[in-house]
Amino acid sequence: MEARVRDVRYDQTFKILFGEKGAEQRAISFLNAALRLKTDSERIQDIRFLDRSIVSASSRTIYFDVKIQGLCKTYAGHTFVVEMQKHRIPCHTNRWIYYAARELSAIGERLYNSETSSLQGIDANQKNFYTGITPVKVIVIADFDSHLLQKELKNSTDFVVDWDICERKSRDVASPLMSWTFLVLPRFSAGLSASGNSLDFTDKNLEAWLYLMTRPDLETVRVTKELVANDDAIAQGFYRVSHLEHHEAQSLQDERIAFDSQSLLQKEVYNEGFAGGEKKGLIEGEKKGLIEGEKKGLIEGEKKGLVEGEKKTSIAIAKKLQLMGLSPEQISDATGCSSHDIKKSDQN
Repeated sequence: MEARVRDVRYDQTFKILFGEKGAEQRAISFLNAALRLKTDSERIQDIRFLDRSIVSASSRTIYFDVKIQGLCKTYAGHTFVVEMQKHRIPCHTNRWIYYAARELSAIGERLYNSETSSLQGIDANQKNFYTGITPVKVIVIADFDSHLLQKELKNSTDFVVDWDICERKSRDVASPLMSWTFLVLPRFSAGLSASGNSLDFTDKNLEAWLYLMTRPDLETVRVTKELVANDDAIAQGFYRVSHLEHHEAQSLQDERIAFDSQSLLQKEVYNEGFAGGEKKGLIEGEKKGLIEGEKKGLIEGEKKGLVEGEKKTSIAIAKKLQLMGLSPEQISDATGCSSHDIKKSDQN
């Protein structure tokens, strides 16, 4: 099968691939691969996409660019919330605080709604109110690899980087309630190129998904079982993003135009800033140069003035000694002036 895939790094196609109704199996396949969930007890069996209205810009002071949020349930019956983002969220620590605050708020609500009689004679501190806290796993899909990101992730090679809340010295995981997985797409592409662009992803489900995520728009791809790691969900992903409805394709086109316009504007602002900075630098440099020049001129002038003054004084003394009848040799020894210097000063 050949697929003419659309670029899934845009909001429109990203949400179609992993967040629309019917995308549950695609999302489960990708999340199991990205989080490296191997055993049956760990692997995700079911996902329910959450109502994102509670995390919208209109309802909260701080805006977090959350693209897809789902509640996952494993085969062992454990649950956790997963967030997928297309890029790094600034101040991700605030996200952790947000979840903590949300859980504490829910605890407070449960306490408030509890009947007073049920709490009489019970030490509230002994009640296990925290059993309902749901772990959160954040997946960041970064389509860039800047020096700042390399510094933050502490390396410049791994295309999968995991973060946990750890104890500093032992590096033991202190809390499983919050974790981050960074998928750096340029590093994956570089590694694929270095390996000779082999498209056999057998038993490499994550690499198969990342290959789809790094395709330029409208690239024709020959979809084989090796390319999709023999995973029907990945094959379905290739098919879905190569068969957009007319309104979906139009929305993608509108988003691309807006994105390109924003990028162009950012470039113009950068260029203006650079040109303005260069001009200001030249002006400041000229000012500083004038000041430094004046300062240097004064110093050199003072030095020259002192030399000229001392020379004139010596010649005046030499003339007086000449009138007193001293020989040229004696005058030169006393003042350092020769007969030539005296005659030259008379001519001036």
